[in-house]
Amino acid sequence: MGGRCRSGEGCLSKTRIIQEVKVAENTLILDDEEYNVDDLTDKQKYLCSQIRNLKAKQEQHRFQLDQIAVGLKGFVDALQESLVAETESS
Repeated sequence: MGGRCRSGEGCLSKTRIIQEVKVAENTLILDDEEYNVDDLTDKQKYLCSQIRNLKAKQEQHRFQLDQIAVGLKGFVDALQESLVAETESS
């Protein structure tokens, strides 16, 4: 499959992670190496933009998952309390 991970092969461990993209300083840090974004090719700048966008989406989804987890726990707790109260009143 030409470098693609198949299910169960630990794809995440093979993925290179961009440690930080500093937009304000126009600096990209990859594998502990710093790059000035102004010195990158148009394609590399495009890829940096994609990475920034995907990281923002990842954070947004993490935020939403936290909300879902808290909401789900609240509903489960409310159901448990309701069932216990019903059992005690019987």
